[in-house]
Amino acid sequence: MEESSMKKNKQDEGGLWTAKFSEVVTSLQVLEKNGFTREMLDCLRGTSGNSMAQEIIALFYNPSLNSSFYKSRVEEWERFYKKYFDIEVNLSKIKVQRPWKEFSRLVIIVPKIPLFRIISVMEKRFSVIIDPSDHSVDATINQREGNSVPYAIWVHDGEEPEVDHRGHSAAWMSNCPKESETLVERLIHGLKYWDEHKKHMDITMLTLCSGSQSVLGLVPCVSCLQGYIIQISWVKPSYSHAKVGPREVISCDE
Repeated sequence: MEESSMKKNKQDEGGLWTAKFSEVVTSLQVLEKNGFTREMLDCLRGTSGNSMAQEIIALFYNPSLNSSFYKSRVEEWERFYKKYFDIEVNLSKIKVQRPWKEFSRLVIIVPKIPLFRIISVMEKRFSVIIDPSDHSVDATINQREGNSVPYAIWVHDGEEPEVDHRGHSAAWMSNCPKESETLVERLIHGLKYWDEHKKHMDITMLTLCSGSQSVLGLVPCVSCLQGYIIQISWVKPSYSHAKVGPREVISCDE
């Protein structure tokens, strides 16, 4: 029973766990033909495996070494902005550095899209609640909003905020200092996630958008109620809770 439950959980994660067995075998055959050995496979599972895996993944995101993979990731975002915002944007020149550690989700932000428009696009597809309803969301101040050209960030590719930052307040993140998702970035990230999976992030936890602050000095949180209602709420910068956490960001400008 335990084993079947574990298999089910791994399948639910998506990614490589949903690949067909034949796809995995073919990939291993390509590696073997080019000199990949069982000893190398053992090393990949060993103590230095993480750093090796990061270098391998970085090759895919290096436009000079793998232009087709890099191009397809960027073109996904071009199609996304055309589909949801009717914006024709050329992202071929955008600066995207290699993924850093476990930050594997690429998020590209096209600046100057007002928050109310992002929310309006979301409301056409699912319910969005702003609590309190009279809070001026569009007056929210977001880090990196001064960018005049599209920019890229890396975040954790998870449905919930990463475990390391759960319980940390916006004030803690500010003093750390570590960058984290703004409200704009979290909403765009969440819409892209919904576009891919037809389900929402933050089902059991709340994302603290500590990279943003309202004109009243409050920090926005994003959560999903009942699995289908997106809620934007506000807390004090000092607020912390075990089920609330920021999503750390690695900026491609760094």
